[in-house]
Amino acid sequence: MTPQQSPNTIFQHYSIPAYDENESPVLNIGDEIKSMKYLVDNKSVLVSKLNPETNRIWLPCVNESDKAICSTEFIVYKPKKRIKSILHLPNR
Repeated sequence: MTPQQSPNTIFQHYSIPAYDENESPVLNIGDEIKSMKYLVDNKSVLVSKLNPETNRIWLPCVNESDKAICSTEFIVYKPKKRIKSILHLPNR
């Protein structure tokens, strides 16, 4: 599914301007989203491709019922499988 295929659906839109402004995604309806986007889920890690001297790493907080996308300014990393971590992070 792409935003253009769901013109009335509300998407959480993760972008560089949203990150720089307040590290919170902007809400857009699919009809407002014109350029290419990547789908994002709660296991995604977003790393900015732009301005490598400025660290922009984003861990989206996406519920299963949410529709979330990010701009192509980010590389989207997703784990192939879950591994145990020595850090004690809350489950997402």
